[in-house]
Amino acid sequence: MSFNLPQISYLTIIDRAFLVTYGCIALGVLISTLQAALLRDHPRRVARVDRVAGLSLPALFFTLLGLCVLW
Repeated sequence: MSFNLPQISYLTIIDRAFLVTYGCIALGVLISTLQAALLRDHPRRVARVDRVAGLSLPALFFTLLGLCVLW
């Protein structure tokens, strides 16, 4: 099936969108690991990190996705 694809040396919009998606997923896993391992004894910090990440990760994702489409 790969022989049907054009041979180009640059990233397409969908390639950039996948990179942004995978990067945001990796960042979410990193934050979740931080919450589980490092902040276990500090419930207030866990709640704060959860609140900040819950607002900033989707904002970051959609901002980067918008930049991918506009670029």
